Amino acid sequence: YFTGDGIVDQYVSVGHDIDVTGASGKTWNLDCGTTSQQLVPNVFAKCDVNGKQPFGITANAKDVNAINCPIS
Repeated sequence: YFTGDGIVDQYVSVGHDIDVTGASGKTWNLDCGTTSQQLVPNVFAKCDVNGKQPFGITANAKDVNAINCPIS
């Protein structure tokens, strides 16, 4: 789930990426994939925003198999 720049809880499934325009008018490429490293306990997902891993990835309280990825 990606949140930031007016975008709230935008879901992207593993192995996919989408382009979303934020409130600022900037287009963000949101990408979700798998990793052998656990960024949060028991979740093997990773995310990139415009090709870079964002700082502040957290566990998702509503979906134990998901992560929260900040957009900034």
